[in-house]
Amino acid sequence: MSGCSQGKCSDSNIPFSFGMFVLAPVLVSTWIVWTRQKKKLDYHRLNLFDRNGGNLLKKKLSKRKKSANAQLKIYTAEEMNRATNNYSDTTVMQRCNPGTFYRGSFSDGPENREVVVMKIPTVEKSRVEQFVDEMIFLSQPHRNLVKIMGCCLETCSPLLIYELHGDGNATVFDCLRDHGSDSLFFCKNRVKAAAGAARGLAYLQSNPRPAIFHGNICSGNILLDADFDAKVFYGVASGLFEGNAVYRDPQFINSGRVDEKSDVYSFGVVLVELLIGGVALASDRWGDDGNLASWFVSLIEENGLSQVVDDEIMLSEEDGRVVRELAAMAARCLSGKTGAKKSVAAAKANSNYQFLKTPKMAEGRDCVTVRVEYLVNQLPSSTPSKPIIDKVDHQLRQVNEKDFEPQIVSVGPIHRGKDHVKSMEQHKVRYLLQLLRRRDRLSIEKFVSELRNLEEKARRCYSASINLDEDEFVEMLLLDGCFVIELIRKYWFEDLRDKNDQIFQFDQTLIRIRHDLMLLENQLPFFVLNHLFNMTKMEDPEDNIYHLLLFFVEDMFPWLDVSKLDSKSDILHNANHLLGLVYQSCFSLSSKYFIENSGGKQSNLLRISSASELKEAGIRLKGITLWDVAFVDGVVKLPPLNISDKTESMFRNLIAYELYFPNDHPKYVTDYAFFMHCLIRSTKDVEILRGRGIISNFLGSDDMICPMFSRLGKNVVISSDFSYTNVFESVNKYNRLQHRRWMGKVKRKYFNSSWAVISFIGAAILLLLTFIQTVFCVLSYTK
Repeated sequence: MSGCSQGKCSDSNIPFSFGMFVLAPVLVSTWIVWTRQKKKLDYHRLNLFDRNGGNLLKKKLSKRKKSANAQLKIYTAEEMNRATNNYSDTTVMQRCNPGTFYRGSFSDGPENREVVVMKIPTVEKSRVEQFVDEMIFLSQPHRNLVKIMGCCLETCSPLLIYELHGDGNATVFDCLRDHGSDSLFFCKNRVKAAAGAARGLAYLQSNPRPAIFHGNICSGNILLDADFDAKVFYGVASGLFEGNAVYRDPQFINSGRVDEKSDVYSFGVVLVELLIGGVALASDRWGDDGNLASWFVSLIEENGLSQVVDDEIMLSEEDGRVVRELAAMAARCLSGKTGAKKSVAAAKANSNYQFLKTPKMAEGRDCVTVRVEYLVNQLPSSTPSKPIIDKVDHQLRQVNEKDFEPQIVSVGPIHRGKDHVKSMEQHKVRYLLQLLRRRDRLSIEKFVSELRNLEEKARRCYSASINLDEDEFVEMLLLDGCFVIELIRKYWFEDLRDKNDQIFQFDQTLIRIRHDLMLLENQLPFFVLNHLFNMTKMEDPEDNIYHLLLFFVEDMFPWLDVSKLDSKSDILHNANHLLGLVYQSCFSLSSKYFIENSGGKQSNLLRISSASELKEAGIRLKGITLWDVAFVDGVVKLPPLNISDKTESMFRNLIAYELYFPNDHPKYVTDYAFFMHCLIRSTKDVEILRGRGIISNFLGSDDMICPMFSRLGKNVVISSDFSYTNVFESVNKYNRLQHRRWMGKVKRKYFNSSWAVISFIGAAILLLLTFIQTVFCVLSYTK
């Protein structure tokens, strides 16, 4: 009996033993994998920490006094994740060069500390020691510098932690731009702001190993508190000038090197801004060449300071003396003459000057009253209409001016007469002659008579000053207009071409002309083209100006489908010029889609991950034939884009055209360029998009595409009424679901090929059969 009982006990333990036998290897394997992954992650972070100078920083801090060590704390990656809520979009304060700014919070003291976290580009190996020295130097408190409180060097992009100033702080740029009743516009406060900035710069350059050069001095990087004490914001020396072009000194433009003179020059620009009471971005004020330095220095040499200095700071004779001294300092800074560095030091000495506030009177009347009355009398009786053809904004031109310059042919007055386009003038005359030969009833006199009636209306379409008299302007309209009309007719009706016509003999010439006709500055008013076309209209039903123009440029725009357009549509008839016609034609069919997907006003600008990051999250990308960008069932659908050497210029001119739209008008191209900029951040992203049929690269190298979209985003503001709000929100919501990220990672790592899937299925079937066999064996044994 006892033996039988023991046998039953042994039989009952068989399932438990078998379960432990199966479970134990699984648990051990899981623990081993987790341990290896953790060690791998720790090893990766240690490598990053060393590469970013972490060990060197620890070594240098250990040699300093204990009080100095307390000024700069080294944080771990986990601490930074908690402080920024894993770098969520809600913590993003600003994205710009040279990094991204997040709002963070630390609870490592008696109370929470609010900080600014700046993610900077990877530090070059040759600059690691300089980077470490700068962090230590800038961690010391100074009344005129924003202090570095800590850093994190365990991430690919180093993180710098700055003290967060209260919401009441503003920048010099903000105060000058708003130009309200703020007392900043009193002379003493302007000098106080300049003096504080000068002290901050002088402190930077006092660093002995080596001297630190800011490289990005501008009115937007100088913070002012309620008492107008200035604090200069400084990241780390990047070796590159990241500021606006107007603040760049000539030496940097020629050599690309930032040094002491660069900061002195930029400080001189800030002084000019304080003197004139406005920001230095409006290039139309700086003379014909748009150079602020030469304009201001010449003004000082000609004793013309009173013409531009803000009247609000000239409240007394003593004020005038100090203003003249500051103007002389600014001129020395901008000219690079001897004594420019001393000008910065001299600016510091003026901070304690006491100013009088006696109002200046003119002939018994307040000077402000006289000035405002004069300005009122100078206003036109009605608000002038907005021009439809304008020079591209200076901020866009400075990225690459050639994108807006015609290569071979000028159309309109802006580029007329330039040397590199003069060779096409004979072709224009020849095309006019050929047009007249086909239309016997027309004459040059008839053309001129009709165009004289349109001259005044056409001239009002241009905002740039036109140095053409009435006769020259009408001649330009005739030659340029007839050239465009004859060109598009010859392109469609091949029998009209002359066998010796060089434009159609060489494809490259035709491509360059097509490119030139799509430049914003190289346009004729559409009503002029339409009038000339109707005067010379052929009996052929295919002779339709909308059809011919759009067919001529169809190959340049992947979103343009002429076959789906109605030539009688009001959208086409309301076009301002050829570029506007193409723009309206591209997006008229998609306007309903954009309205449905904009999602309304957004208080915070959304972003999405790059193509490679989306792939890691299990999100696929797919090319589609229509424009309707969408996110459906984990798939981002995008229209195809052919990228050639003309693509960047095409985007830039369309973006520049959108700048003249009202705020409530969709910015289709600007938003699309931003979308692609988010997706393309590396060559790997380009490879993914190319493999999915979304982009076709005709540039020759994938390395050229990423910088192109990065340049397209410079000096461009994304409107709050973003066209892809719903798509971005859907992608980000999908991306935040951890189980989908895990599934995407598993698919990518273990099921990246059909053979891997087949092998897994085979192994699963084999395991199932083994399990069934084991169960039957156990059951048969118990019986």
